[in-house]
Amino acid sequence: MSTYQICDEDKALIETWLITRIQNEGTVKVYKSVAFEFLNFVQKPLKQVAMVDVGRWLVDLKNQSFKPATIARKLGTVQGLAAFATDTGYIPLHFARVPGLDSLSSARL
Repeated sequence: MSTYQICDEDKALIETWLITRIQNEGTVKVYKSVAFEFLNFVQKPLKQVAMVDVGRWLVDLKNQSFKPATIARKLGTVQGLAAFATDTGYIPLHFARVPGLDSLSSARL
């Protein structure tokens, strides 16, 4: 898959989310990496992302043999970003609220 050119608006939103919500510099790096990984996977701006895109990403992570706890952490990061984007009015609907998958550490995909 080719590297997706993340739009400036999405980059600015991600930076604002990280600056306002995350205190630990190490956590900032991890969350930013996961956010960019997700956008590179879906190949579209946050404003166009749908729940089905999150589902495809989760299946892809499972197919890459990530452990359930790692998938849960990555999903939690994307859910946090989506919640912030919704709270700020950047997107109208929270695309990452996947029914039944909010606690993936014990879920089977």
